[in-house]
Amino acid sequence: MGLRSDNSGCCTDLPRDNDCYVNVTASAGDVNKRSKPAATWKTIYAATTLLGCCWFTIAVVMTMRGEMVSGRTCCLGSTAVEVADKGADVRIGGGAAYDSLVVERHQGSKDEEGGTAHGTRDMGRLLAEQSSPSDFLQMFQADFLKAKRLVLHYTPQLAVLADLSPSDERYCNWLIRDLVFPPSPDNLSSIVSFYYVLDERCYASGNRTEDERLMSIRKANVNITSPEAQGAEAPSHLDVITYWWPLGEPKGPRKTSPIVWQSYNSSSVPMAAFSGMELSRLGTNLIFGSHRTSGTMTSQVTFVSLAYGSRSSAAIDAEWVDGFAFNQNKTKLYISDPVERPRLYSFPLGEGEIPLDNRPLYRTEQIFSGGVDGGPNVTSLKFGSQSLTSDGKCLYFVDHESNRVWGANLTSDPLNATLIAGSGQAGKDDGVAMRSSFEGLRSVVVTPDGCNLFTTEVSPPGTLRWLQLDEPCGKATTVATLAQTVNWGLWGLALHDDGTKLALYVGTNRGHLFQLELDKSKLHGCRPVPTPSPEPTSAPLSSALSPSPYSDSASPSRTWAAPMPSIGSAIPISSSSASASSQPITPSFSSSPNSTSPISSGSGF
Repeated sequence: MGLRSDNSGCCTDLPRDNDCYVNVTASAGDVNKRSKPAATWKTIYAATTLLGCCWFTIAVVMTMRGEMVSGRTCCLGSTAVEVADKGADVRIGGGAAYDSLVVERHQGSKDEEGGTAHGTRDMGRLLAEQSSPSDFLQMFQADFLKAKRLVLHYTPQLAVLADLSPSDERYCNWLIRDLVFPPSPDNLSSIVSFYYVLDERCYASGNRTEDERLMSIRKANVNITSPEAQGAEAPSHLDVITYWWPLGEPKGPRKTSPIVWQSYNSSSVPMAAFSGMELSRLGTNLIFGSHRTSGTMTSQVTFVSLAYGSRSSAAIDAEWVDGFAFNQNKTKLYISDPVERPRLYSFPLGEGEIPLDNRPLYRTEQIFSGGVDGGPNVTSLKFGSQSLTSDGKCLYFVDHESNRVWGANLTSDPLNATLIAGSGQAGKDDGVAMRSSFEGLRSVVVTPDGCNLFTTEVSPPGTLRWLQLDEPCGKATTVATLAQTVNWGLWGLALHDDGTKLALYVGTNRGHLFQLELDKSKLHGCRPVPTPSPEPTSAPLSSALSPSPYSDSASPSRTWAAPMPSIGSAIPISSSSASASSQPITPSFSSSPNSTSPISSGSGF
C-alpha cells in the first residue's frame, strides 16, 4: 500500500489526524489492531523510558495499554473494524453497505494452523474495489444501455477475502448466479424481489479444483429507483433461504449454519452443489439440480420450500448437472450431464409443487460426440432458466470448453444443434458472429422471440455480449460487447421485464450484482417469416398463413409424488416478455473494445 506500519500492524502514515489503519496482511493470519488511545500509551512508554523508569513500570504500562486497546475500533478510511477476541469473527463494515467487507476467523482453520497458508492480500486493490465497485463495470453501446445500477454487493464468508495474484498460494471467488424473479403482484412497486445462489470458492494454486467451498440460496429485495450507478448499493432486505447440506441428506429441514467443504480434509463429506434454479408452478418451491462436490453419488433434483427452507429431493440417473431449465409451461425439464460425453436429457413433469418422482422417467435427447463422425463439436452444455424461447422450440447453451454458443432445435428428431457464434478460439473479439471469440462462457439468456442472446464470460476481463439472430436457432449475424469489467469475471445473468422496464441483471465473481437497463426499442427484431404465394384459386383465402403456436404434448406417464404439505400462500405464475422492435439495428462497433472491424448498417452475413 506504500504506507509504513508499526510493530503492531497499524500504519503510521495517517492522511488525517482522526484516521488510523488496519494491516490485514500481518503475519500469522492475524488482524492486528491499534487505536488512537494506544498512541497515548506509546508516548507515555517513551517518556517513561527516557526518565529511566524500571522495567517493572514499563511492563505495567504495556499491560494497561493492552487493556485499553481491547474492545476499541481501528478504522481504515471509511471502514471500521470491531476488535474481537482471538477465534471470533472480525467484521469490517463501512458507512454504506457497498463498502463493507468481512474478515472471518475460524477456530482450527488453515489460517491458524498454518500461519500464512492463505497467502497475502493486495489491500490497495481491494480497497479501491470496495470504494466504488460500479466504476469497475464499463458500459458500451450507450444507445442500447440506458442506465447502470449496483443493486447488490455481498461480502464473503470464507476465511480468504478475495482472489490472490497468480504468484500467491491460492485465489477465491464468490459468485452471484442462477437468479430467479417471481411474478410481481404489480408493476408499480419500486422494490424488486428475486432469489439467487451465492457460490463461494477457493482454489489451490496451479489447478482449477476447489479446495474450499460454501454455497447458499438467498433472497433479496432491492430498490430499483435508487440513483444511477455511483457505487451505491440499495438492498433493503437480505435473507438466507438455506445453506447447502450433505448430498447424502436429500430430505431435511432448513440449514441455518454455513458448512465449509474442504477437499484437503478427509472428514469433509460430499456436499450438494447447486446448479440452475427454477420456480415451481405456484411459486412455493425453488427447484434446482444438486450434484456432488466429491465422492461417487449421482445427482438429484431438489425442491426447497420458500416458506420454511425445508427440502426434498428426487434422485436422477445423471452423474452431474451442468444445465437446468423448464419449458415455458413447466411440463418438461431439461438437464445436461457433462461427464464422459455431454448428454442432454428431458424429464416430463407432473402436476403439483413437487412434480418429479425418485428415479423418474427421462428421454435422452442427444449424446454429443465432440465432433467425432461429423457430429457437432459440442464439448459442454451450460444453460439456465432463461435459455429457452417462449415457444419451447429452441434451447441455447454455451460450450465453455470450446468457446462457442449453440442452439438446439428441440422439435427436430434427432435434435439438431446449430453453431450460433464463436470461432472456437479463446478471445474477446466482436463483429461477424463466426469470426468472434469468447473466453470463459458461463451464462446465456434469450429474449422470448429467440433473436437476442446475452452471454457472460468469467475470464478477466469479464464480458457481457449481445448476439443478434435473424431467426430462432439460426446463426447469429453480429456479436457486440455491452459491458466489461476491469479485473473481475462475470457469471450470473438474468433478463427481467417488469412491464415498464427491461433490464439485465449481471453478477460478478466479487459478489456484485448490476442492473443494466435496456432500451426495448433497440432490440434486434427477427426477420419476418416469408409467406408463400397462394396458388390460384376460385375461393379467396380466409386468412394469411402463419405458423401455429408451439404446444408441448409431453404428458407424465407415471404416478407422481404427492405435493408437500402447505408451505405458504399460492402465488400465481405469469410470464413476462420483452417487446422487440420490428426494425433490427446494428450496434456501433466503434464504441466496443473488442471489435474486429466496423460493420455498416444493413450488411448481410
